[in-house]
Amino acid sequence: MQAASLPPQEQERLAALRRYEVLDTTPEETFDELTEFASRLCDTPIALISLVDANRQWFKARVGLDAPETHRDLAFCAHAILRRELFEVRDTFDDARFADNPLVVGDPKIRFYAGTPLVTPEGQAIGTLCVIDRVPRALTDLQRAGLHVLGRQVIAQLELRALLRRQADLVSHQEQLIRQLSLTPIISVAPGVLLVPLVGALDPARATEIMDAVLGAVAARRARAVIVDLTGVEDFDSATAEHILRLCNASSLLGASAVLAGITPGVARSVIALGTDLSRTRTVSDVAEALRQLLAG
Repeated sequence: MQAASLPPQEQERLAALRRYEVLDTTPEETFDELTEFASRLCDTPIALISLVDANRQWFKARVGLDAPETHRDLAFCAHAILRRELFEVRDTFDDARFADNPLVVGDPKIRFYAGTPLVTPEGQAIGTLCVIDRVPRALTDLQRAGLHVLGRQVIAQLELRALLRRQADLVSHQEQLIRQLSLTPIISVAPGVLLVPLVGALDPARATEIMDAVLGAVAARRARAVIVDLTGVEDFDSATAEHILRLCNASSLLGASAVLAGITPGVARSVIALGTDLSRTRTVSDVAEALRQLLAG
């Protein structure tokens, strides 16, 4: 038996394969249907979408074979990816590379193999769409052409799958950003000064998100001061007051002084009544006053 040599750009090829994030995934109808069609087109009992990994060939879809993968040294497909045209072995007993291959002398008793390489848009062959029989034979010209077309469809589906995954990731990221912005608008109102206008109810989960976002902004923008505007806060209970105080303390640890704006005397009395100590936190009536003091100081 002769194991296939490595392609000249093996590391680039493996990177191209892994970018699809398809190895060891569950069966998918599209790939199963293409494999079934290849089996019917070529009238073979076995058809596979084989992806050649570093040390194995793994089957994304398979017809007529139970094994999910084999060692790469045994793989006919490892030979097929070394070329860009159809690789056809009409009788394995007559081919010294495969005559004593365990997949030939043992199950699944391969006597015929034909595989079209799956070539990415960047030119890397990541595997094959192949058909296998237990008797010697040859494909017709129509079957060869059809197998080539089906192989191109496998790559097209892998590309589509990757595109949909990237789009889903992008949408998820955008939704997260929108949510963060809607919950935590962080505005640069002067050099080194950030304004955080809080609006609506402030439960512990939202307060934690706000604190993480603000502290991230303080570190990223090297802010020297943070103005927390409480004017739009609807509910002001002990949990709210405690989270606001934690935000102020954490900002100071990063070197940014914190100013609470929008605290009226009545609100201040309520905070004190709740047992929250704001004696070490600067408080002002509104944002304009906070800015005046910061810019003056």
